[in-house]
Amino acid sequence: MATRLAVALVLASLICLQGADARKAMLILGVMAAHAFGEGSGVGVSFSGPRGWAQGLLVTIAIGLHNIPEGMAVATIMVARGTPPRTALFWTLASALPQGLVAVPAYMFVETFSELLPIALGFAAGCMIWIVFAELIPDALETAEHSHVATAATLSAAA
Repeated sequence: MATRLAVALVLASLICLQGADARKAMLILGVMAAHAFGEGSGVGVSFSGPRGWAQGLLVTIAIGLHNIPEGMAVATIMVARGTPPRTALFWTLASALPQGLVAVPAYMFVETFSELLPIALGFAAGCMIWIVFAELIPDALETAEHSHVATAATLSAAA
C-alpha cells in the first residue's frame, strides 16, 4: 500500500499536479494504459490467419484513428487540470505505450492471445465504460446543465 502511494505521488509530481487533480489525472492515465492492452492484443492477433497483412493493416489503421480522439481526451483532461502541454503530450503517449508492447507478443503467440482476445477486448471496453460513468459524467454534471449531459450521454450510447 505504501509503495503504491509513493509511486502515485512520484508520478503526480512528474505531471505537475496536486491533490484531487493529480488523482484524477493518474486515474485517467492508468485506465487508458489498461485499455491499450486490449487494443494491442487486437492489433497483434489481427495480423495472423490467411488474410493477415490486409486484415492487420485495416485493424491497425482503425485503432490508430481511434487513438487520435482518445489521446486528445487524455491530454485535454491533463491540461485542464494544470499540466503543461509538453508534459501532457508525454503522458498521453506513455498511456498508449502498452498497445505497441502487447501487439508484438500477441502476433508471435497468436494461438494463446486468440483465446485471450475476447477477455482483453472486454477489459478494454470495461475500462472505458467505467471511466465514463465514474469520472466523466459526474464531472459533466458539476459544470453543465443536467439536460445537456443526459442528451449527450443518450446520443453517445446510441452511436
